[in-house]
Amino acid sequence: MTTLLVGCAHGKVEKQNSITTENEYKLRVAEKVQKNWRYKISKDLDGEPSAALVLIRVGNSGELVESRFYRKSNDQGLNKSAMEAIKKSAPFRGFPDHFSQDEIEIGIRFAPGQINRN
Repeated sequence: MTTLLVGCAHGKVEKQNSITTENEYKLRVAEKVQKNWRYKISKDLDGEPSAALVLIRVGNSGELVESRFYRKSNDQGLNKSAMEAIKKSAPFRGFPDHFSQDEIEIGIRFAPGQINRN
């Protein structure tokens, strides 16, 4: 199972050089999540919020199998908004017929003011 790391920053998805169909599928999933992400920095937060990294598993029919934090932000509002965006975005489009796997794992980085360059 491979993971594609996609960053969300100020309403934009930083796309990586994706040339495979699996990567294109992952980017479409991340773009859908990004469109549903709404976040405001918490007024109670000391300093800048750190990024959150969420791993999701999508089943071949597009269902959200699992979403979990790989790394949480120091801003609980960011953490909550990231999970809300993922849940609101599901279900996703089913896999193309030529995909052989049952599930795909996707890493999505939520970072206001930062662009993921991994």
